[in-house]
Amino acid sequence: MAGSHRLMIVVEGRGMLELDGRIYEIARRKVCLLRPGMLIDLQTDKEQPLVYYRIDFDLWKPKEAEGGNREADTGPGQELALFQKEQLNVPPFGGLTGAHFYEQVRLAEQLCSCRAERKKRQSFREQALLNELLAILVSETADGSTGSAEKIEQTIEYMESRYRHDISRETLAGIAGMSVWHYSHVFKQRTGRSPMEYLNEIRMKRAKEQLLTSRAPIRDIARQVGFGDEFYFSRRFKKTVGVSPTAFLRHRNEKIAALSFPYTGHLMSLGVIPYVAVVDCQRDKHRQAFFPGIPYYLRRDKVMHADIWEHNLQVLAQAKPQLILCSEYEEALAEPLIRKIAPTAVISWMAMDWRRHFRQVAFLTGKEREAERWLHAYEMKAAAAGALIRASIGSETVSVVHIMQGDILVYGNRNAGAVLFGDLKLTPAYDPESIGTYAVIEAEDLSRYTGDHLLLIVDTDPASLRRWDRLSGAAAWRELAAVRSNRVYRQTEMPWLDYSPLAHDMIIDAAVNLFCRMENGAGRER
Repeated sequence: MAGSHRLMIVVEGRGMLELDGRIYEIARRKVCLLRPGMLIDLQTDKEQPLVYYRIDFDLWKPKEAEGGNREADTGPGQELALFQKEQLNVPPFGGLTGAHFYEQVRLAEQLCSCRAERKKRQSFREQALLNELLAILVSETADGSTGSAEKIEQTIEYMESRYRHDISRETLAGIAGMSVWHYSHVFKQRTGRSPMEYLNEIRMKRAKEQLLTSRAPIRDIARQVGFGDEFYFSRRFKKTVGVSPTAFLRHRNEKIAALSFPYTGHLMSLGVIPYVAVVDCQRDKHRQAFFPGIPYYLRRDKVMHADIWEHNLQVLAQAKPQLILCSEYEEALAEPLIRKIAPTAVISWMAMDWRRHFRQVAFLTGKEREAERWLHAYEMKAAAAGALIRASIGSETVSVVHIMQGDILVYGNRNAGAVLFGDLKLTPAYDPESIGTYAVIEAEDLSRYTGDHLLLIVDTDPASLRRWDRLSGAAAWRELAAVRSNRVYRQTEMPWLDYSPLAHDMIIDAAVNLFCRMENGAGRER
């Protein structure tokens, strides 16, 4: 994903450039202006590799204050923001005429030389050269290519919204206000394919989405994407995708991307190794046996900053998965970009518990029987383990406390609570239903949320370690029943806070190990 504007001037070779899911053919004399936030995938021809100048820059404009009064925007001791970022409003893709092409190459060479010298006095020269480059680009598009580009974009939008219906070249040319021949010529210049080829790709993309996320018969899917004849659809699908619709379904699990961390664990429990997954090798050691089989890693952190999302979206675009699994949270942050990459199945994290998540993932992967067998074995294991633990600790109460980013959290009926209180039927020290996922509390509230046994998780970030250092020396901590009786169990974050079947199976084993050998002092706080 482009974080800034990116200007590319192609001087040699050939290749394909995918921008936000649309593919363009690029070659000598082509210029591409990529705006911030665009998903980019560039592939070069092996026999004629691309040679191009790449210039990244940001565009700033004076910030307008309300009522024209800049002083009103700030108070004493605050900085006054005089500028704000803006996007250059020109078509992302076009060509350069002879004179303009050689002039832009000359300016790009000089700009690269200035950057190589890295001298302070060159910064003004760099700015002047960049302004000249952009002036040529704007003047070139102002000469008429902008209008053509907008008309082509209008016809593409028409195809994307009405692909289910009959669409002819004559209809598209009429929308663009061009003759059929001229429209087809301009369209292929900009996209590298004919209008009908482009329409077919849209239909095939929608067909793949229907095949992966529904159980509709192939004949119904054919009609839904604009084909009246099921057999003609199957032939076109095989020609475009490389395999028949039936074969495509058989291989649907080979390239699944799990954009949501818990759903990776669901796939692993079903024996499906994701093609793309959120991985943190340090935090997620409980999943490390699966890491070698995952080709593409996505980043994750306690706080998912914009740079992490940009990285993950770019990795997704490069990986080209067949299906993306995500929750409503990832959809809200990254839609519609993720849908431009691949068909996307949104599984609501809050509206369903982990068993319903599991069955939904199983439906999408064709693993319903495997899921039911896994759940049956899990219920038997949980029942036996719960009976064993309750025989050891009776009705003594259990709680989970987590110190994260300096806050004290207690957990309800999800994460560790789902297993401890729901599946193992241990007695909670508080009402988990009143909390939901988790609640942030203060040190003085701990006595209300902790009981006879306390699982303690302390993150390793500086704020959490400082909070634990203060808390462990405080009277409010030392007076807790679990602390006085030496029944505090210091645990790592995972698998306890992973809301997935893979982790829950591990939590049962860990709980038996903890609660059934307390007589040996296993619970001593470290």
